Amino acid sequence: MPAIIVDKEKCKMDKLCVMECPMKIISVDDSGIPQTLNTAESMCIECGHCVAVCPHGALSLPMLRAEECQDIHYQWNPGVTVIENYFKSRRSIRRFKKDIVKKEDLMKLLEITAYAPTGHNSRTVEYIVYTQKEEIHALVKHVIDWMHTIIINSPEMAKSMHFDMITKAWEDGIDTVTHSAPVIIVAHGKKIQSKYSNIMHYSPYAFRINCPGIRAWLLLGRILFMVRNGISSLKESFTNPRW
Repeated sequence: MPAIIVDKEKCKMDKLCVMECPMKIISVDDSGIPQTLNTAESMCIECGHCVAVCPHGALSLPMLRAEECQDIHYQWNPGVTVIENYFKSRRSIRRFKKDIVKKEDLMKLLEITAYAPTGHNSRTVEYIVYTQKEEIHALVKHVIDWMHTIIINSPEMAKSMHFDMITKAWEDGIDTVTHSAPVIIVAHGKKIQSKYSNIMHYSPYAFRINCPGIRAWLLLGRILFMVRNGISSLKESFTNPRW
């Protein structure tokens, strides 16, 4: 971690950055101005908390400038009562309108969801958006084929997850995997940073809060995560999605 950049005219010497740093590598000099310890370069995880926590915009890092941080309006945050009512009123969505989802709406949803927490603030989650009916059908077909395999090889597991009912419904022309959702969004971690792949589990919760109607994506996403390593054709289908 290179030395932090402090605007001495803006710094109020309140030590918020010192208290916030999870690695405890920020201190203050004799004049009260923040500085990094000698261990900073090897211990900094580049989370950016020290920059974000400063209410005066006095602190920056080479990888994150104070002016790059988005304004936060805490007065807009919902209280406990509103959040409680929201979760009480949530229901799984299994019926979708046939309306085309506007690209700008999807982009806004993805933009908001990108703020979901990630380890080390690495933001390594990427998204594949499927809007073509044929491609969504093909993804579900991969899942159904995998379920048939599990029914044969691990019948107890398959029964506990109702794979027999899901596959039977598919044969009858009923999609109980996506419930014929018009859009499927698949979240995945970057291959080169697979050690952070578990962070993508935060994304469904961000989607759920921002757009409760994406329930079908949540279900399919979990199933695809289970089957992707065992079906090479499914991996290939992720490489060329059409918006």
